[in-house]
Parts: sequence; structure tokens; C-alpha cells
Amino acid sequence: MSRPDGTDSSSSSDKPDLSLEIPEVLQRPVRKPDFDPVYGDQASRPQTPELGGAVKAWAIALDFVVTIITGAGLGWLADRWRNSLPLWTLVGLTFGFAAAFVRIVRATQRQERAEKARRDSASRADK
Repeated sequence: MSRPDGTDSSSSSDKPDLSLEIPEVLQRPVRKPDFDPVYGDQASRPQTPELGGAVKAWAIALDFVVTIITGAGLGWLADRWRNSLPLWTLVGLTFGFAAAFVRIVRATQRQERAEKARRDSASRADK
């Protein structure tokens, strides 16, 4: 049987087809250039704002909601078990709100301590 390029496909030679090899130029990774055609050197390039603050805010908000829902859900399960429907749901909801506020206060204090430590280390490095 003949191939479109005129060679016989039933030949017994097992030579690899050299046209399928990746060229040497494509095997090496390309280095990122230091020069930006729009801004010039890297120092004059504007820094993009980080999403860290938004991500932290969403994490705290979702943590607040999930903590309240968890408290209410546990209260509802206790109501189903004890057959006293509104009592334990309200207790669980109350504890959920309390736990959510405690978690927010602790997360805020943790972030303030980290920010203060970052500022202190930056001020010591400037001296």
C-alpha cells in the first residue's frame, strides 16, 4: 500500500518519522523579557491592585453566614429530635449569631496584629 508521499507503508524499516520531532527552538522555554513595549522598564510599570482585601472580606462574610446557618441547623435538628419545633431553632440561631460575631472579632484582631507587625517590620527596615 502506498502513502500520499509515495513511500510504501508496508516497508519493514522502523525508522522514526523525523518530521514529527519537536524542533530544538520549541523545546526550550522562552524567557520573559525585561522590557515592556508600553511602559519601558519594569520599574515604571504600574502595579496592579491585589485582590487580597476583597478575598478576605468575602471570606469573613461567608464565614458569618455559614456560622449562623449552622447554628440554626443544629437547633432545627435538636427540635426535630425533641419534637419542640421553635424552641431549639431559636436557641441555635442565637448561638449562631453569637458565634459569628466572636469569629468576626477574632479574625479582625488577627488581621490587625498582622498589619501592625508588617508596618513595624517595614519601619525597622527603613531605618
